[in-house]
Amino acid sequence: MTVERPTSESLEDLLEFAFAQRDQRHVDAALDAFRLITRLYADSAALPMIVAEIVNTLQNQGDAAQAAAELAQFLQSGDLRRHEKQLQFFKQKLGELQAEADKGDG
Repeated sequence: MTVERPTSESLEDLLEFAFAQRDQRHVDAALDAFRLITRLYADSAALPMIVAEIVNTLQNQGDAAQAAAELAQFLQSGDLRRHEKQLQFFKQKLGELQAEADKGDG
């Protein structure tokens, strides 16, 4: 499977690429692009949406443990603290993911 590359590292091009890859079921390429966006655009107002896309994509793949781990990492990094409106939602989501992951382990 050959995966295309984004046109550029602009936020718009990376988002377009990530969503296209996910739509084509190239989940690893989509996740890599979403993760790149979080590194390049940590100060962007789009960060909470990108984090939600990563978490939802992992959860939809049945990997609640990885989704919880990545969300916990984002919460600890401090990048999401600037987005107070979404912070409480993400903390609640982390608890749900951890419970789901624990169920899967049991």
